[in-house]
Amino acid sequence: KQAMDFYDRALKLASTIPELQFPLMTYLGKGNALVRVGRVDEAKRVLDEALAVAEGDSAYGYEAELLLQLGLIADQQKDTARALALLARATNLAQKAGGNRIVAEIALETGRIQRQASRPSEAESTLRAGIDVARHMAERLLLPRLLGDLADLQVSNSRYAEARALLEEASDLLEGLLTNASSPWVRSRIIDSMDGIFLARVRLEGAQGQNASRLFAVLEQARGRAMSELVSARDSSNPAELRAGERKIAALQLKLLRTTDRSARQRLLDEIFRAEEELAPAATESFIRTRASRRKPVTLPELQRQLRADEVFLEFALAEPHSYALIATNHSARIHRLAGRADIRKTITA
Repeated sequence: KQAMDFYDRALKLASTIPELQFPLMTYLGKGNALVRVGRVDEAKRVLDEALAVAEGDSAYGYEAELLLQLGLIADQQKDTARALALLARATNLAQKAGGNRIVAEIALETGRIQRQASRPSEAESTLRAGIDVARHMAERLLLPRLLGDLADLQVSNSRYAEARALLEEASDLLEGLLTNASSPWVRSRIIDSMDGIFLARVRLEGAQGQNASRLFAVLEQARGRAMSELVSARDSSNPAELRAGERKIAALQLKLLRTTDRSARQRLLDEIFRAEEELAPAATESFIRTRASRRKPVTLPELQRQLRADEVFLEFALAEPHSYALIATNHSARIHRLAGRADIRKTITA
């Protein structure tokens, strides 16, 4: 309720200041908030009202963003035809506006919906077009996701060689981005994309079911990445200078929360800014140090050499529509297909 009040106040304020640009993000934010609390019809009304304003101003980019959101709502309501129609309109308007990022984002969502609707040929065309746009504009986060979705589609079409090439490219792009990520926030977005690529690689190797070593390599790479992030997140070896600086900033922030005097707030903000500037070199050094720690993945043959004759290695990869078990001894390895992740979880919790 409080969030809705803030959105309403922001929209009301924006309507009284002609110099302000169209408050797109406020409309989208309110629409998303309404959807999350189940007030879908109200969300549609808000977005439709915003769309009418954007249309009146011929703000093609804003229209595209709003139509994308309306299309996603239609998809949630299982109205596939309406969802695809709205996304097609959004694509046309985004192209008119020259908004390549939104064109690529719409392609990602359209391809997903087309796949769900069992329209693989259309989905393939959509995803390839999105990939072309994302490549042209060097869109670093959307391109790997588009590549991953196209790879997943090719797995379902038994085009395994192309799927593997697409996933290798997506993985390389994300690893390269992660290596040069400038902040933990950027890293979190990249890792989120990596999760989807990881599952697509599991589905690829599981669908072929012939090469246990490749599936193990996928799982081991993901485990190594997870361990690296855990070590980074829990690193307790930060230098004293960094810890002292963080404590100073925390104390200033606490004072800021407690003061009601405007001039005092400004002084505290200035102090926080100076403290952050002083802390920046130490924080950057610590971040680079933890980021650089990498674990070389173990190969399946290396693991098998460590197994005794009476030992069996068992590893599970939970995915949809199928999960997989990797079973290895010191002289053999195979992949066994299991039920999907959701079904397994239901069985466990039953």
